[in-house]
Amino acid sequence: MSVNNTESISELEHLQQHMAGMAHDFRNLLTIIMGQAFMLMRKPEMSEASKKQLQNMISTAERGSALAHEFVRQIAVYDSESTSQLVDIVETQLEGLRVLVGPTCQIDWEPCAAGSVRLPALQIERIVVNLVMNAREAMADGGTIRMATRTTHLRGADGATEKYLCLEVNDTGPGVPQELVDRVFDRYFTTKSHEPGRGLGLAIVREIAEQANGFIQVEPVLPHGSCFQIYFPEVQV
Repeated sequence: MSVNNTESISELEHLQQHMAGMAHDFRNLLTIIMGQAFMLMRKPEMSEASKKQLQNMISTAERGSALAHEFVRQIAVYDSESTSQLVDIVETQLEGLRVLVGPTCQIDWEPCAAGSVRLPALQIERIVVNLVMNAREAMADGGTIRMATRTTHLRGADGATEKYLCLEVNDTGPGVPQELVDRVFDRYFTTKSHEPGRGLGLAIVREIAEQANGFIQVEPVLPHGSCFQIYFPEVQV
């Protein structure tokens, strides 16, 4: 490879990192705006008209966040060989996630296993934000979101056993009806309002998991709630 080509690749990588950092910062600002709006909506003195305006603000911020996520995804395509420590990435998000879900939702974090997965850090953040937002929306009156990691060994189609790192996100909502389990990861499928941007979160999570040769599934949690499980092949770094 020529010196000029090497320099061009280095400049492109630097530009990608700079643009990804800007998108990440923009998304963090939107997360703070959404969190503050949620807190205002909970104030008893807020009129219904004001609450509706705040909800519109939240919906707009969510759409802006979705656009930022998509921008980051396009950048991350060029960095498909990067690896990240799953637990470390989640822990850097916890403070912002607790602001995002508001005071009526509690987030419990149980990092029972650590390891690396073949995804850029920003893609892991997208997974976590989308799953937490999905859990929050499933609990209209508040509740508990439990996130945990664990390792397991799964057998592939060729009969070989491979080590996987699993991220679980549980909620205490009403759960996913059995007849909808096969549809919840479809693009634009939603049981909520049909506003622009709805029904994309879980589809995005599945697409990112598949980019890392992983998969996602949902299971009921008795007596109520859902458990979303994402399995990533663990990589050695």
